[in-house]
Amino acid sequence: MKKSVILLLFLMLFLAPVAFVVTAMEPEPIVTKQSVAGPADAARTKEIARRFRALTESSGDSSIRLTQADMNSILASGTRAVSLLRSQAIVTPDTLSLRLSVDARRIPGGGWLNLKTAIGASDAGLNISSVKFGPFSLPESLVLPVLGYVVDWTLGDGLGSVAIKAIDGVAIDGQQVVLGIGLNAADRKALSQRAKQKLRSAANISSPEQVRFYFRALEKAVRDGKINPRGSVVQYLRFALEKAREKAAQGTGTDEVKAALLALATYCGHPKFADLIGDVIPEQQTGRQSGCSSASLQGRGDLRQHFAVSAGLKAAGDTGIAFAIGELKELLDSNKGGSGFSFDDLTSDRAGIKFAEVFLGASPELQGGLLKLLVSEEAILPRTDDLPSGLSEADFKRRFGNVDSAAYKAIVREIDKRISSLPIYAVQ
Repeated sequence: MKKSVILLLFLMLFLAPVAFVVTAMEPEPIVTKQSVAGPADAARTKEIARRFRALTESSGDSSIRLTQADMNSILASGTRAVSLLRSQAIVTPDTLSLRLSVDARRIPGGGWLNLKTAIGASDAGLNISSVKFGPFSLPESLVLPVLGYVVDWTLGDGLGSVAIKAIDGVAIDGQQVVLGIGLNAADRKALSQRAKQKLRSAANISSPEQVRFYFRALEKAVRDGKINPRGSVVQYLRFALEKAREKAAQGTGTDEVKAALLALATYCGHPKFADLIGDVIPEQQTGRQSGCSSASLQGRGDLRQHFAVSAGLKAAGDTGIAFAIGELKELLDSNKGGSGFSFDDLTSDRAGIKFAEVFLGASPELQGGLLKLLVSEEAILPRTDDLPSGLSEADFKRRFGNVDSAAYKAIVREIDKRISSLPIYAVQ
């Protein structure tokens, strides 16, 4: 009898949320068109990120001003990696409305999951005036407590409540929203550190020491003359992955390929990649160029960086995010002062993702076969010299419109075809 009651309670707790979500589905999305990031959106997103970073580094009360266009640029850039998600921000004279539509039509009997949140102006704290999940209106008295619980659960140590209470006011001026932020130095530091910890845990690396082992091994190989610092990045890839295979064979660790790729992203990509992982770069190396800084891919240092960072991002988590970040970088470059949108850079991004995907999914035996193919740059990156490069924002819009156009997608398909034709990516 007792077991039956427990089973019934379990089924109720499990089925109730599922039933709620199913009944909340609607036949049409409230966000009718998916946002498509363009060069201007990329520039706005970068600037807003800079402002938020400055906000976390300052002390005392401060504020940040966001226009409707700013918020939609962030949403367009952020949802680029999630094709089933649509989002929109609308600012009216007295309300900020955030809308979200999730395409659940692939689920049998599914439809659209719509979420609509209205935030009103307030002189004290966050005023969420209404929340609708599908056809259901959630009680206002529950919204903030539930939001606090969710953020607390995500960040831990009560930091969710700290983050929510940090918003000490919301002002709406035309199509602009001004968020008042009140955080003391200790809370700012705690939130910043916890956010970094969450990013690191997403990479699923047990400790930074595992990655640091490969970073130091690469530095020592350059110092000992085993790697030519002015040669091809292929030397670094091969050395680190051979070391990972040896270490895994000795049974001294797990996820060795992942750790090696994360070290390569830091050593041959960008030192700031270490922020995702933790204390990877030895103290005596901090602020100095790595031994890979003069290495190249197809004679270019930027292609080497694109490849290594994209492989590291794939190792840390998600292919879509890795591609979206690379694409965002190219959109930024197409703005005034940038180097221009370049499909050769994008090819290096996608090849780096595929490289990590192949090695991460290979058995130890298959890794040996892959390493035998890893002898030249032609093994990992197809030709790029005939691809459009250095396009300004105006040129990009004239030729491709946006990253959702048929012309743009056709070039990406051609890039993927070239990458897939390389033997190292065809090994199963």
